[in-house]
Amino acid sequence: MGVVRAAYRPEQQVTLTTLERLPEATVDMHTLIIVGNSTTYVHANHMITPRGYAEQRDLTSEDGE
Repeated sequence: MGVVRAAYRPEQQVTLTTLERLPEATVDMHTLIIVGNSTTYVHANHMITPRGYAEQRDLTSEDGE
C-alpha cells in the first residue's frame, strides 16, 4: 500500500506499507491511500502493478487477436 500525505505540497510524505501496518501511518483528510493487488511489488521505492495485457491477449499470433 502507498500512503501519500499532502501530495505535491512542500510537506508531502510518501510511505510504502502493508495493510497490517497501515494503522501506524499518518492518515488524515490530506491523505491518499493507494491499494495494489496480488501482483503489485516494490522496486526502487516505487509501487509497480503490472497491467497484465500479455495475459489478456495472445500476443504470439499474427493479428494479435
